[in-house]
Amino acid sequence: MLTWVKDNAPVIGAPAAALVAFVAVLQLVVVGPINARFDAQDKRLDLLTSEVSELRRLTVSIIGRVSRNEGQIDFLREQLQTVDAPGA
Repeated sequence: MLTWVKDNAPVIGAPAAALVAFVAVLQLVVVGPINARFDAQDKRLDLLTSEVSELRRLTVSIIGRVSRNEGQIDFLREQLQTVDAPGA
């Protein structure tokens, strides 16, 4: 068996080298760009996640301010009603 491999090494090596070269080219031309696109999609998702998080924080802050403003408006209404009440 070893002698057969030695005798046929060029015949075996040529297709093997061609296969290795084909896989290398495939890696560079097809797989590399696909991975780059997935990495870019991951970066966009991370950016969107952080933006949604920031938007949620701002929304909670705005809701808190609106609630405080509503409370102040109610207080002022009560004060105005007290002043406008007859006999006051």
